[in-house]
Amino acid sequence: MHPNDRKENSISIDAAKDEQAVHDECSCQTAFYTAARYEIVRRMGLRDTVTLAYISIVAGFLGYATAHDKQNLLLLLPYLTFGFVNIFSHHNTAIGALGYFLKKELPCSSQTLHWDASEILENYQHKFVWYRSLSAAVIFLAPPITSLILLLYWGFLNAESEYYSKIRLIAWIAGVFITLLSAYFLWVVHRFRILAAGGELKQYFSSRLF
Repeated sequence: MHPNDRKENSISIDAAKDEQAVHDECSCQTAFYTAARYEIVRRMGLRDTVTLAYISIVAGFLGYATAHDKQNLLLLLPYLTFGFVNIFSHHNTAIGALGYFLKKELPCSSQTLHWDASEILENYQHKFVWYRSLSAAVIFLAPPITSLILLLYWGFLNAESEYYSKIRLIAWIAGVFITLLSAYFLWVVHRFRILAAGGELKQYFSSRLF
């Protein structure tokens, strides 16, 4: 075989190997992107389901408590809220972390701009993270705060009231702290999503506030 033919064959083999390597890399990236994007969509659905379930349960609590004179049930709302806030925060944080992975950490050898790296999405996230966080704060914090105020109005802290007892007083005070803790968790998740949207998530873990 002529030396030039051997050289051309070697170049062709190397080119085929390089092409196959690029193809394998793109396939791997596509698989990771598809899996992460599916997980984001799934968790968004779960987050909305948690929110709707909370609204339904709170409506049932308030309706039953007012219709059957069961004010004691309102003492449970701060604790119930804390549980739902934890589940909501878990899904919301995972959504932000997966979005950050797709935007900053997943390598992309393709020239095609995918949705997570879009400038429009980044501007949308910065603007509407505040709206979403405000909505979540109203949905999750209004019921326990309202219930605590109503219990205070009905005399749960007044020693001369028929509703007063030390157990109820302790439960009410603990409910205040639990509600504040729920508000703090919502604020932490809000900061997480803000930094994730801006591609600065490492600041979240380096901050002493969280």
